[in-house]
This record gives sequence, C-alpha cells and structure tokens, in this order.
Amino acid sequence: MMTTCGYQNFQRKEKQIRKSALTNWIWIAVLLLFMTAVCTALDEESDADADDADADADPEEHYPLLEDPLHPPGSAPSGGGDHSVPLPVFLEEPNPVLLFTRCNGKRLDGSQLHHQEFVDPQTGVRNVEASVNITRDLVDEFFGKFRCDCVAWTSRGQVTSQPATIVVASLKKSFESPPYSTTVEIDHQTELRCLPPQGTPQPRVYWLKNGQPLEPDTNMIVSSEGHLLVGQARLVDTANYTCVAENVSGKKLSDPAQLTVYDQSSAVLLLAEILITVSAICGVLVYDWLIAQICKSYDCF
Repeated sequence: MMTTCGYQNFQRKEKQIRKSALTNWIWIAVLLLFMTAVCTALDEESDADADDADADADPEEHYPLLEDPLHPPGSAPSGGGDHSVPLPVFLEEPNPVLLFTRCNGKRLDGSQLHHQEFVDPQTGVRNVEASVNITRDLVDEFFGKFRCDCVAWTSRGQVTSQPATIVVASLKKSFESPPYSTTVEIDHQTELRCLPPQGTPQPRVYWLKNGQPLEPDTNMIVSSEGHLLVGQARLVDTANYTCVAENVSGKKLSDPAQLTVYDQSSAVLLLAEILITVSAICGVLVYDWLIAQICKSYDCF
C-alpha cells in the first residue's frame, strides 16, 4: 500500500516538473520575440535618421556627378547666361555601355575604335560616340560589298544600327568629252561642253578662267552635266577656260579651251583698212585678187 502511494506521489511531482519546464520555455520564447521586435524598431529608426542626414548632406558626395566637358565650370557661354554651375546628372545605378563595330559580320578589334563621351547641356543626357577607321586595304581584301554596322550593348539589351556600305573612291584620268576652243560673235550664245571622267562618288565639275576659279553669273552658267553656257558673249569673256572634275579621290583638269569673242563691225572696218593698204602698196591686180578670194570664201555673189 505504501509502495502504491509513493509511486503516485512520484508521478504527481514529475508532472509538476514538466509543467514548470514548459512554462519556463514559453516565457523564454515570449522574451525572445519581444527582444527581436525591439531590435527591429531600433534598426528602422537608425536607418531613417541616416537617410535624413544623407538628404541634408551634399548630393555630390554620394552620387557621381557628370559635367559637360564642352562647358567646364566657370566658363561663360557664347550666347550669354551663366555656366559657372555645371549641370548635374546623378546616376544611382549606372549601366555600362559597350560600343563595337562589325564589318561583314566580323567584330573589329577594339584598338581600331575611338570613343568620345559628353553630356548634352540641354537635356543632361550622357552621349557616347564611337568611330572607326576603315583602310582601303581592308576593303580591297574583301570580295563583294563591304558593310559595317555599330552595336550598342548594355545589361538591358542591345541595339544595332543600319548597315553602312563602304566603297573605295576612284576617278579616271580621261574626260568623257573635254572642251574645245571656239569663236563667237559678240552678244551671241555659245557653249563649252565638258563631260567629266567616270568616278566614285560622282565628281563635282567647275571651271577655271585663265587659271582662276570662275564665278558663275547670270551670263555664264554651269549646267547640271558640267557644260559652260554663255548667254550673251562679251569681249571680256575672251579667255582660256579649263574644266575641272574633283571628288574625294582626286582632281583632274582638262586642256585649256580658248573662247574668242569678236565684234563683226570692227572686223569689217579692219578688213577695209587692210584692203586699202594692200591696193596702195601692191596695186589693183593684187587688190582684185584678194577681193575675189574673200568673196569666194563668203559667197559674195
């Protein structure tokens, strides 16, 4: 009987101990949750204070400031105004831009690419430009049309430009139709024709008068084909004219063509003086012979 009572007392004490231990664990868990909440609140308050301090501080200390290299601080613009304070552009998360060039599907060496960066003073946008030098040897080594395009890449994607076709410039030696010397009566129209040599790109045509560039006017016009059109010839228009064809490949000059402008009335008076002088010196027979030759040439009868 005593044994049974002792065993029951032992079970009761064991249950009390277990209940007490469970209660202690519950209080420990509640205490941990309370401490966690307090620490979180303190951290949030500290972050808020730090953000307020950063907002009051100079923004240039926290964000990279891009300036316009074309208008450095202290420089005055040409059109007036004050550029003493540079236009700020704050980049919180800058995305690197990679520019490269592909020719005929092959990416060129980066050493051949030249970069230039600047900030647009109106919009504050940073612009990146790139250029590449293509040599004639590089084009000649490729059979077919030589095409290049520019590729701009960032972590958000890439954009490809329209392809550009590169052609080697050339200019042949001989003119298709060079100008020839001509004679015209005063106040009459005439034309000095000139068809330039074949070339790539199409050569530009202009004229020289006695070796100096000709300034076209209402009386002298260069046609779209390159011909020199004279509306009313003047005595001052008598000169040597040279046709010039030029493009990026070079320049070609035609042989000079002489334009002679004469006055018909002056020529008749000069001829009469010559005939009178000849008749006085050589006699009537020579005079009659000259008259016959002149009339034969100009159909006097």
